[in-house]
Amino acid sequence: MPNTKTILVGTDFSKFSRRAERSAGMLGAILSCDSIELLTVKEAGLPDALAVLRKSTPAVAEAVLADRTLGELRLTCGQLEDNYGIPCTSSVKFGRPEQEIVARAEELSATLTVIGAHGGNLLIDLFLGNTADKVARMSKTPVLLVRNEAAQPYRQVLIPVDFS
Repeated sequence: MPNTKTILVGTDFSKFSRRAERSAGMLGAILSCDSIELLTVKEAGLPDALAVLRKSTPAVAEAVLADRTLGELRLTCGQLEDNYGIPCTSSVKFGRPEQEIVARAEELSATLTVIGAHGGNLLIDLFLGNTADKVARMSKTPVLLVRNEAAQPYRQVLIPVDFS
């Protein structure tokens, strides 16, 4: 079986996620990765709430949410493919973001998980904890937390260890 290299990018379309997407594209090109997957995780209860508002079933609401989100993800995938020449796929999950990102990285046997340092809701991050922090703690896959836009392609990697 060939050694495939896949980068998983957790995105919520925030500015930090956009930076993570571009960083993943840059790294994917440098590392000659086989693919990048963009993953968006919607809160588990969202389809139920939307179903009430739309007067439909949760399954229909979930399908609508997933379809709209996949449309946005496809646009981003197209940009990454054009800019970095790496095939890109996308997926939408419903649940707790940190759990779904970690589980998908394991399913893919991802080489790397890339995520923005903050999500779209700084207030929730302050009170409940940062999704990126939780992913970094839970993941068995290496995680790159992207805070700033990369000024140039990465040349070196620093790997901190705590000997645990």
